Amino acid sequence: MKLLLLDKDGTLTIPHSGKAFPEEAWDQSPILGVKEAIGRYRAKGFMPIIISNQGGVERGYKSLEECKAEMRYAMLLFPEIKEAFFCPNFAGSDCWRIWGKGSDYEILYNADSWTVQQLDIINQFRKPYPGMLKLACDVHGADEAIFVGDRKEDEQAASAAGIDFLWADDWVKS
Repeated sequence: MKLLLLDKDGTLTIPHSGKAFPEEAWDQSPILGVKEAIGRYRAKGFMPIIISNQGGVERGYKSLEECKAEMRYAMLLFPEIKEAFFCPNFAGSDCWRIWGKGSDYEILYNADSWTVQQLDIINQFRKPYPGMLKLACDVHGADEAIFVGDRKEDEQAASAAGIDFLWADDWVKS
């Protein structure tokens, strides 16, 4: 399995409102060229997955449920993306994996999760730590992965996970 791991804010979407980050699920617009770039990588056999820090939950800008809705809305904007992993806290202790529609299609990973213990990624979900990337690769049995992002912590997370990294601007043009 080949994975195309994608940061969300600033890589896939920008807020309609012009604010730094979306405050509502619908406050997201696709960045120009992203849909085409996803299509090119899908044609090469890559499965696209969102990997996102969501510190706005801990800061109180949005609730956990609003954050889940934001991830699901991003997947509606990009129908080829069927899954998202996100970390809602600064400690990096929690990672939510969501897919499909509704709460029947979500899992919380944390220090109590057997997989997290086996991968030795306790409290390593928030980028620049590699936990979300390693977890996504493990869940899907990835033999190849690329992480695309727009921030230094994205590059650092990829490096720590031993995954190739592409800057978002370069990826859109590739």
